[in-house]
Amino acid sequence: MPSGPQVQYVTKLQAARRQLVTAIRLFFDDREPVSVHTLAHASWEILSCLCRADGIHPFAEKTSIILEQDARQIRRMASRYKNFFKHADRDPGEALDDFGDLENDWVLFAAASDLKSLCDDKVPIEVMVFFIWYLNINFPKELRNAELPNQAMQYWLYLGAKYLGDSRQQSRAELKRRGRDMLGAWLQMPEVINLPHTDRTQIQFWSD
Repeated sequence: MPSGPQVQYVTKLQAARRQLVTAIRLFFDDREPVSVHTLAHASWEILSCLCRADGIHPFAEKTSIILEQDARQIRRMASRYKNFFKHADRDPGEALDDFGDLENDWVLFAAASDLKSLCDDKVPIEVMVFFIWYLNINFPKELRNAELPNQAMQYWLYLGAKYLGDSRQQSRAELKRRGRDMLGAWLQMPEVINLPHTDRTQIQFWSD
């Protein structure tokens, strides 16, 4: 784990990217899900705001069109667990009985989607690994291709299929293990590191 300099210059985008990368690493390592959720949601909140500031439709708005629901309602529903983990001023005695690691999948995907939109698809390897992992589990092949329309992204998808296999035949633990193995391998592969859509900032950060 890098310590870095004592004082760092950090933009909103850099903060969100670091939070998301750390959340994805923890997720694939099967670490504490509440912490993953809190980090992922903090990142998503920033990225959604940055998308709107740049005139980009964030994930919640795109989803609202598909589901024909109000984007604000989607955001409120999406914030239920985040608010519980973040605040205790109004409900100090309450508890959850329905939270699990599966709740982290779509929050990480939403944050990854907004980062891709904001950065013209140039994202850290961790983000692309998770994005492809999620597509492989939840989207039929034709929709995976639609989510990654350009040639560089198609190469990511091609490489990912070799590691992930048929998700229908795998347990959750096996799916996460394959994602972890893919991430570890890709972080060492020059042909992935040097792709035009690879943001190498996090590689440098973690290796310093």
